[in-house]
Amino acid sequence: MSFNTTLLDFSVAPEIITNPVASATLHQQVEEVVGAVVPGLTRLIEDLLPSGGFHMTYTAENETFVTFRGHRSGLVSVQIENYGETFLMENRAVVELEKRIRAKIGAHRGKAILPLKRGRDIDSYFYTSDERLLEYGVLETIFDEVTPYQHVQVVRTRDFGKILVLDGFHNMSEKDFIYTETLMGGENYEGKTALILGGGDGGLLCELLKQNPKFVTMVEIDEVVIRECRKHLRAICGDCLDKFDGDNFKIIVGDAFQYLKDSVQEARTFDYIFYDLSDVPVSPRHDRDLWNMVKDVLQDSMSLLPAGGKYMSHVMGVNCPEALEEFERLVDELPAKTSRTSSSAYVPSFMETWVFYQVTKC
Repeated sequence: MSFNTTLLDFSVAPEIITNPVASATLHQQVEEVVGAVVPGLTRLIEDLLPSGGFHMTYTAENETFVTFRGHRSGLVSVQIENYGETFLMENRAVVELEKRIRAKIGAHRGKAILPLKRGRDIDSYFYTSDERLLEYGVLETIFDEVTPYQHVQVVRTRDFGKILVLDGFHNMSEKDFIYTETLMGGENYEGKTALILGGGDGGLLCELLKQNPKFVTMVEIDEVVIRECRKHLRAICGDCLDKFDGDNFKIIVGDAFQYLKDSVQEARTFDYIFYDLSDVPVSPRHDRDLWNMVKDVLQDSMSLLPAGGKYMSHVMGVNCPEALEEFERLVDELPAKTSRTSSSAYVPSFMETWVFYQVTKC
């Protein structure tokens, strides 16, 4: 069983909330409209807030609860939650309810968020790196395990085929070849050496090996990701994850950051270094520890690239310009002399345009 949650909010004149007579009328109006579609609506708790607002809780039939809040700014919210696999109201009914409440209370703005399906065995909601929530047509959960490093899931969807999900963030789908293609930047990798930081889905390694490189090293910390992608996402990785060593590649299960530092100490060099790990934070104000890690990776990578070598990285979606500007600032402040270019592509399962950077050591 699960919860279905419907969220509505409205904006009214502040005095409707703060004036006791007008506020009482508002209560009656909302109860009348909601009670017409929620059988057995009964007021349970009424709290007047010191700030001048109110908070009201109702029960109803079929394990349904309604929360009604008013804030002195004029913001009014209604939350309807029912327990069970069947929605109390279908989408059209929710939209109609929003219209009726808005008209009844004289709100100058209203918004309804259609019922959210919560607590189900099959989860349809995943996060984006820029802090949005996307709903997918998930048909089944193929794999679900919490490893020492992250929560790993593989789900099958209607639109995008199978998707690798890490810690609730969609990572790569069977329809996202454009992501790998854009990350590679249209370069010719024949006879070149490359280091992949992360890349556990195998998509990048698979495409690089098609170009007959001299040698590719991939460092992925979570062997479970490799194992499950090998099993369930062969449309992405092909057979390149079937073994950890080949004539011109090696997969290392380990910490990519430590491998970078060890490589600096051992004076290794690579023609290309790919950053295929976590996305950067959404702005310079978020998670400075992660930004510092990005800076360290950039600096270490420059130490491992010869003149003309390239650092290839995905960064963030176009909806986060501050993050893109911060990444550019970090590149421009590198001790090594560099030049940078960028490219972008609409990635189907991301449902947005993603930005990639190519940093060349001069």
